[in-house]
Amino acid sequence: MFSQRSPERLTKVRGDYLPALHLTFFNYSIAKNKTQAKTGRRAEKNFLMRYTRMKYEFFKNVTSKEELYSQYKKLAIEHHPDHGGRVEDMQKINAEYNDLKARVWNTHKSATGETYTSETATADAPDRFRDIINAVMGFNIDLELCGCWLWAFNAYECKDELKNLGFFYCLKKRAWAWTDEEPKKNKHKLTMDEIRDQYGSEKIRERKDETKRITGAA
Repeated sequence: MFSQRSPERLTKVRGDYLPALHLTFFNYSIAKNKTQAKTGRRAEKNFLMRYTRMKYEFFKNVTSKEELYSQYKKLAIEHHPDHGGRVEDMQKINAEYNDLKARVWNTHKSATGETYTSETATADAPDRFRDIINAVMGFNIDLELCGCWLWAFNAYECKDELKNLGFFYCLKKRAWAWTDEEPKKNKHKLTMDEIRDQYGSEKIRERKDETKRITGAA
């Protein structure tokens, strides 16, 4: 027997009572099989997300996972307490991030603006992006965000820390890489310039010394 959801949860949203007709659509407790129950749960989740949208103070017009990552890294750099930001603001940013994560986690956007959906990733999967960004704040490295991948160059001094965070070394690109998605085989064959052209590129950190820098093998 599948779990029964409280009618009040579905009918009272934002203080307004919605038509009871919606109850029959989401009443998956009487589903005949697991497929029907799964469909009902997904429909309920989408319905509640639509009518309980959070008011975002920091994030603006996020429609894909790439945009969520991009805006979070900018907000973290600007508002992180270690950089003079307020703890209260960072808490709000993390709350907004969690809400948006459930909405756009499977939606992706390429550098050309093409939008596509990935069915392999789920919003319930462990999300370490925030932890990674906060952890590398103090690293003296060149850090770049390309799509949903982080690339760290000139990072020999902190290679052990990067490895512990889940980065892996790409010999041909002479860089450490991190992603929370299943790596695509063809991405390893692309040059850094091709990756930047296809997925976009944003600099997160730059080394503060005058030594010659590596920006990825062409």
